[in-house]
Amino acid sequence: MRKFLGKLVRILKLLGICRSRLGIFKSKLEIYRGRLLNISKAIRDLQEVIRRHGEILEKHTVAILELQREIKRLGDRVTALGVRWGIYAEEVSSGVL
Repeated sequence: MRKFLGKLVRILKLLGICRSRLGIFKSKLEIYRGRLLNISKAIRDLQEVIRRHGEILEKHTVAILELQREIKRLGDRVTALGVRWGIYAEEVSSGVL
């Protein structure tokens, strides 16, 4: 950034802009640079929060998939017991189950 400001000051001097204006311009650039640094830090913090929430979401997704498999397995067992006991005989013969 300092290298950039140095080049910018040289260019402005060549254009005939006085030193007092250069000082004001340079201080404004420093203020904007500080703001940009704050914004980039906020973006990094936000990326970290998103990453952590992504990890949590991934864990919840895995847990939900495991629950779905368990529910399906239990449903299959209930259906098998119902067929064995003749409760679902009509539904099985008609192709509903």
